[in-house]
Amino acid sequence: MVRIFILLVGIVFGSVSPLVAQEIAHGTRPLVWSDFQGKAPASSEFAAYTMTRVNLESSYTGRGKLWKGEFKVEAVFLPQKSWARDDRRSRSDRVLAHEQLHFDIAELSARKLRKALSELPEWSVDLKQKANALFEKSIEEGEQMQRRYDHETNHGLDLKQQERWQTLVAEELQKLSAFRN
Repeated sequence: MVRIFILLVGIVFGSVSPLVAQEIAHGTRPLVWSDFQGKAPASSEFAAYTMTRVNLESSYTGRGKLWKGEFKVEAVFLPQKSWARDDRRSRSDRVLAHEQLHFDIAELSARKLRKALSELPEWSVDLKQKANALFEKSIEEGEQMQRRYDHETNHGLDLKQQERWQTLVAEELQKLSAFRN
């Protein structure tokens, strides 16, 4: 058997950056303001910004033309790429809850990807291509959901919509609880 290891890294919201030792895996603990270590751009009108990523590690075992895969998916928060303004109004519990939900949406994307990968055939000629396609689809859908969340909640200022989104994401995470890390 031939054993091949491939690491795929995708961004749920933001630009590509190198892996950092200080990434925070979803589910380890809630975010706190000290996690936001990046510098707020002077040109931004927002109180805070959350950078998340969904990582997919894939290892494949080959047998002839058939491949079997093992997958590890993780949603992470990137402290050095995430920032918050340094004032009491910006660093409120309400703003932190909005930013936490961005991280929760990344976890929702990760769970959907774990579920989709679990439904792939055990052995397949095109397993790598199928896994990569699922990953790309997951990233795109996650980015769309992040944008829709900010748009519909007006970046957390619409409290009614913020509550609706908190309920929606909590329900979706619960539905996919079998696929938590």
